[in-house]
Amino acid sequence: MNCKPGNLAYITRLPAGQCCRTQLMGAVVRVTQLKRLDPPLWAMEKPLVLHVDFGFFELKIHLTAIEDEYLTPIDGVPVEEEQTDEVTA
Repeated sequence: MNCKPGNLAYITRLPAGQCCRTQLMGAVVRVTQLKRLDPPLWAMEKPLVLHVDFGFFELKIHLTAIEDEYLTPIDGVPVEEEQTDEVTA
């Protein structure tokens, strides 16, 4: 599994044939809880809202969950409350 609850993650790929995949690529989401185990499906903190214009009608899509395999977690350095080391000149 790529993510853990509370992780920020990039959407790095989507299933073939997804009509809006180019709009979603690179989007940053925060995963909140595991909704399904096989395959892992994560609920997102805020839904991604996509507007798709087909010319004769417009479609509004609310994406509220995404599979783990399409996410890459954003790892960072842990933040400390106070500075423990100093650099001397």
